[in-house]
Amino acid sequence: MQLIYEDDGTDTISLDEAWATLGNTETYPAYLQAGRWAIPFGGFDTSMSTDPLSKSLGETAESAVLVGFTQNGFTVEAYGYNGDTQQADEDDKIDQYGLSASYEAELTGGTLNIGGGYISNIADSGGLSDAVTSSTALVDYTAGWEVHGTLNISQFTIYAGYMSARSSFDSGDLAFNSEGAKPAAWNLEAAYVTELMGKETTLAATIQGTDEAFALSYPETRVGGAVTIQVMDNASVTAEYIHDEDYGTSDGGTGDSGHTATLKVAAEF
Repeated sequence: MQLIYEDDGTDTISLDEAWATLGNTETYPAYLQAGRWAIPFGGFDTSMSTDPLSKSLGETAESAVLVGFTQNGFTVEAYGYNGDTQQADEDDKIDQYGLSASYEAELTGGTLNIGGGYISNIADSGGLSDAVTSSTALVDYTAGWEVHGTLNISQFTIYAGYMSARSSFDSGDLAFNSEGAKPAAWNLEAAYVTELMGKETTLAATIQGTDEAFALSYPETRVGGAVTIQVMDNASVTAEYIHDEDYGTSDGGTGDSGHTATLKVAAEF
């Protein structure tokens, strides 16, 4: 069981994540999980400081019930939940669901992890739920799908992911160029771990993009790099640079570019 609380800025404490898992996968491959957490839709591992655009688009935190099965590196999970959005004229009930599958393998000098997922209503993601409609009533649910992978060989790691709505939203829920939007996001990242002045140092570079996501205020393309130095066993410093390009004027954007530089100090206790 894990409990995570956060201050929502109103002098009250809200429950962010809390779940319990029943089962011992070391002796039996099936398990049950219930509570509130980020359901398994998408893979968002990164060596950057800024989350990938796929996470901004698709990470979905819900109160859910999940059943899973894991054996010989394969994991399959199915879950159901009552999302923040509902179809118009429908009762507020548990009618959203998703499926995920992944495979992890040991390689000579490294590991490979690949996976994919399907969700019946991508509008419940944190990046979409506040944007799709001014209320919680959708014209229709729009499913989503994703694939992701991580390859680690010695000191090198490559991350990749793609996420998209399965079909276009109704234009009344989310529009792009006056038609229903079909938002998508992708990311590709490479990282290399070495030593700098006797300290473990991670060098990372990323290229990312989105499609039909102007209404979500996401850039059309993003490139960036980061350097993370492990200054102590439990403390690190990260310097990051991000360059974003907005959607063009023909798509309703400005065509302008933006630059963000970040210096972050992190400590674990």
